[in-house]
Amino acid sequence: MIIKVCVGSSCFIRGAYDVVKELERLLALNRLEAQVKITGSFCMEHCSHGVTVAIDDCVYTGVNKENLGQLFQEEILLRVRRGE
Repeated sequence: MIIKVCVGSSCFIRGAYDVVKELERLLALNRLEAQVKITGSFCMEHCSHGVTVAIDDCVYTGVNKENLGQLFQEEILLRVRRGE
């Protein structure tokens, strides 16, 4: 699985690097570092709704450190368990 986090100007200002750090922490906590790759991406064309995160082909906007845990549980863990 590949997770792209927008690190462009708008998302950077809204906390993109906090999202990346929290993703890394959650992946390590669940021992998923080998199964999930995090990459940075510039401008995913949702600048007014950042931080933007793409999990495979699904795009999520308004992601922040506080709501990332729910996204992690509902999307990332479920996909890993299903073998996606």
